[in-house]
Amino acid sequence: MLTPNSDPMAVTLRRFVATLALAAVAVASTAVGATTARADALPAGDTTINQPAEPTLFTEPTVDPTPSETPSETPPVDPGLSGPVDPAPTVDPTVDPTPSETPTPIVDPTLDPVPTVDPTLDPGVSGPVDPTPLPAPSLPSEPAPSMYPADAVKLTLGEWQTLHYVAPVGKKIKAILFASFGLPDNYQATSCHAETSLAVVSAAVANNVLDVGVNTAVFGDPCSGNQKYLSVVLTLEKDLNCKPASAPKILSAKLRNGRVALGIWAPKKNGGTPITGYEYTIDGGATWAPADPSSTDTSLVITGLDNGTRYVVKVRAVNGAGGGAASNARAVTPRTVAGAPTNVVLTEGNGRIKVDFDAPANTGGSSIIRYGYSINGGSIISFGTVFKPMWMKGLKNGMLHSVKIFAYNAAGWSAPSEAVEATPHK
Repeated sequence: MLTPNSDPMAVTLRRFVATLALAAVAVASTAVGATTARADALPAGDTTINQPAEPTLFTEPTVDPTPSETPSETPPVDPGLSGPVDPAPTVDPTVDPTPSETPTPIVDPTLDPVPTVDPTLDPGVSGPVDPTPLPAPSLPSEPAPSMYPADAVKLTLGEWQTLHYVAPVGKKIKAILFASFGLPDNYQATSCHAETSLAVVSAAVANNVLDVGVNTAVFGDPCSGNQKYLSVVLTLEKDLNCKPASAPKILSAKLRNGRVALGIWAPKKNGGTPITGYEYTIDGGATWAPADPSSTDTSLVITGLDNGTRYVVKVRAVNGAGGGAASNARAVTPRTVAGAPTNVVLTEGNGRIKVDFDAPANTGGSSIIRYGYSINGGSIISFGTVFKPMWMKGLKNGMLHSVKIFAYNAAGWSAPSEAVEATPHK
């Protein structure tokens, strides 16, 4: 009679079940390693993994032994082997089933693994790279020496002004090398730059004059909210067609306090370039000075003169070739009103008052022609050409009179003297 341990078929079945159990454990370990590798291979942020199904192990069939027989404790022997066969592995519950060493992951060849990149290496070079970022490049503090010619003219003006440039005598503007309205840095354009700058400035050149408004209405607004300015670089050349202007003509002279205003006729010929101003001389042409900025094309103002001093004045027009021919001569003597009379003394009489005073210390550069008086703040009454003695006549006896005295010269009436009071009587 065969027992479960001696029946060949039962022994073979037990061996088959044990082999399958060992294979299942190996497959499970491999699946765990593959899952780890697949998780490592996924891109950052993608954590979805298809987990393999838990392997199903075969269960060893139960053999019901004959009740009257007791199973032998001797382990079965495989006929093809020299020793006994362990029917099932024994697991020690005190041992951590997790391997002490991380198994080598098995990478699925269908997945594109993410390469590990060394952050200190630049993929474009063969050596290590300094991880410290380089500073942003900055514009040079001064233009390169070869950027512009040594004789180039550099101009800069703030927003809402007018750039007015006149070339030196005998020269004209040759070319605009650079122009930028916005926030140029040392005559170089930056990100805040009006693309119309060069065209607008070039169009504003008229021979030897550059005249352009520095504002957004002219150039547009390259960077709203910033206070902008205009920088220009230009070159000059000799003006071969420029000749001096012909002579203007002095027609009249208005004498003022330390100044004169000359009425003129402009030159008949401007010499081929615009007239940019006028000059005058008071020393026979030895030196010339520009007329006052308040001058116009028909009225030239000369300032800084001494009242009462006689000057002989000539003028000339200025264009790209310099000063033109001199005008006719005109003698002028600046003047102003005289100072006020002083030390007024009144002598009361019957219906009249006698007046004594000292002449003004300052005549204003012009001789005093006559004197006058006012009573109680009224209009000025002239004494005539009689200087002394002077009488105020036709006055009402018993009435208080407040008297002021005035001096008159070619410039007009002076300021009044201090008021003095008197009452005519019999």
